[in-house]
Amino acid sequence: MQFLFDFDAYDFPHLVFCYTVRDLGITLDQERNFSSNVNQLTRSCYYQLRQLRTVSRSLSHDAAATLVHAFVTNRLDYCCSVLVGLPLTLTARLDRILRSAARLIGG
Repeated sequence: MQFLFDFDAYDFPHLVFCYTVRDLGITLDQERNFSSNVNQLTRSCYYQLRQLRTVSRSLSHDAAATLVHAFVTNRLDYCCSVLVGLPLTLTARLDRILRSAARLIGG
């Protein structure tokens, strides 16, 4: 009996497994502790804060506050319900971002 399809090892591409997966803006890792998501989130928020700090001198207070809310606070707000119940070590990092954003707005 002969099969219609003959498969050998060269028919399939080489598969590479990742330790993290990004879905709808949330980075999931194998341990499901969201540490990679918090790492990526803090990295992107601090990048935005550094960029805003350079231009904030030439902006009004209201414009700077609007930009901080648009680029930083919305990133922290997005899918924050999945971060409920995380250890304080991870949530403290997110709190430091909010404090840095408040310092940038408040001067």
